[in-house]
Amino acid sequence: MGGLNADLTETLYPKSITQAEEFFKEVKLMEEAQMMARAKREKVLAVIGGDSEESEREDAKETKDEEELRGELMRMD
Repeated sequence: MGGLNADLTETLYPKSITQAEEFFKEVKLMEEAQMMARAKREKVLAVIGGDSEESEREDAKETKDEEELRGELMRMD
């Protein structure tokens, strides 16, 4: 876990993951949770007519975070 960013380490380290399969399962769950949260935010913003520019910035940040996670996972292999 030494190569993970601080947020991922904070989330995954307490789980005491020892197997690669278990690690990838947790990462997949985290990605699914992020997608679900993004979809929920988009629904709420659509209903209340939220600031689309702010939503676009959040989406860009999340996309960057996902790309960083994939890069970290590739370096671990």
